[in-house]
Parts: sequence; structure tokens; C-alpha cells
Amino acid sequence: MHIEQPIDSAFRAVANRAPKRLETDESKSVERQRGGGSTGSPSRRRIVRFGFDFDARYDRVARKFGITPANASVEIGDGLLRARYGRVQLSTELSNVKAVAITGPYRFLKTAGPARLGVTDLGLTFASNGRRGVLISFHRRVPGIERLGLLRHGELTVTVENPEALAELLRAECGLP
Repeated sequence: MHIEQPIDSAFRAVANRAPKRLETDESKSVERQRGGGSTGSPSRRRIVRFGFDFDARYDRVARKFGITPANASVEIGDGLLRARYGRVQLSTELSNVKAVAITGPYRFLKTAGPARLGVTDLGLTFASNGRRGVLISFHRRVPGIERLGLLRHGELTVTVENPEALAELLRAECGLP
């Protein structure tokens, strides 16, 4: 069953802006201009975007659910963590991140396809490969997989292109060891 999730306005605003400068490192950093201050002068804010690392088997299954590299990413910036995997999105303040860990490997049958909901802990998984990912734990549970926000997730696992870089950035931005 594919569950549609409305696009939150903050994510849409970030996703639709044309990048001023796209760095070609593995994390695909994007710097964008934003208006700021009472004088209307622009101020620079850095948003770091991580694409998902799709392997061929996961990619074939994900595409059946409308998930492609174009609509799957994790962004860190403006004090927020935003993750999108097809139509499912999750957004929370960086101050809500409690812990970060590199995890894997994962079983194909338990992770391939659309966003997955952990039955026992309600954790959310956005998996594009079975090798490695980043487990992000939250202080307060956050909405994500369904529209009404009734289900809230205490953690999110993402299989981005450079899991070590994402984990390092989150630790630095959130003051974690």
C-alpha cells in the first residue's frame, strides 16, 4: 500500500529554489540565497543535501512505488533535518536529534520498496540498498509516514550515498559525540 504524504511547506520552499552554487562533493552540498534582515539584503545559508545510494535491485522495486533519485534525499540546514523518500517526508528540528549511528547490512525483503514502518518501535526506514545507512534517533517522536500525524516515529534510517558524511554532519550540527 502506498501512502501519500502532503509536502510540508518548508520542504517545498527548499526543494523548489534554484541552487546558486552546487558543490560536486559526495554530499552534494547546495548553497542557496535567501532574503534576510529588515533591509532586505540577502544572507547566505548552507543546506547540505544527501542523495540516496540506489543499488539496481532496490531501484527496480522503489520505482514501482514512484521513488526515484529525483525525489529521495536528506537535507540538513536552517536548523532542520528534512528527509524525503518518494511521497513520504519527515521533518524535524536538529535539536530533536538524540543519537546517530551507522547501521547495516539490511535484509532485502524487509527494506526494499516504499518507506517501511517498524512494527515494534514505529521506526521509519528509507532504504535504497542493503549495505549501510544512518540510524537517526529522536528525543520526541515525529510524524512521517501518514497524513494525519497519528503515527509518530522515534527513529529514521536512511541509506544515503555517503552515510559517514551524513553522520558526521549531524553529530557536528547537533553537538553529539
